[in-house]
Amino acid sequence: MGIHVYDDFDRPGYSLADYAEKWFAPFGLGEMGVNDTRVFGGGCLNLSAVPFQTAADVSVNDHLKYFAVSTQTFPVPEDGTLVLSADVKASTSGTGVRLVHRLGYRLPALRAAAHHGHRQRHES
Repeated sequence: MGIHVYDDFDRPGYSLADYAEKWFAPFGLGEMGVNDTRVFGGGCLNLSAVPFQTAADVSVNDHLKYFAVSTQTFPVPEDGTLVLSADVKASTSGTGVRLVHRLGYRLPALRAAAHHGHRQRHES
């Protein structure tokens, strides 16, 4: 058993050329095709797309802003366990507390507030 770190973005001078050797964007560059903000630092890939400028009315890809996959395949053990992990941190600017998901789900804080308000209306 062992640990294999595929890419830690942490080599001094790590560049987009290094990145392109290990990562491929099968759906195109998305937001990075409009304004490529990919930079590497502190062992992280950082990118930004403010405001969002791309969309496509195809399947779930209408929300796809950037997606990259490995250019390398990895053997899968016949027995045992294969564990893959990635640390992802994301934030979205320009959203408010009244954001409602298209499927009708509300953000957790709104769900609690809506439930509390619903109870109050029925108690009066």
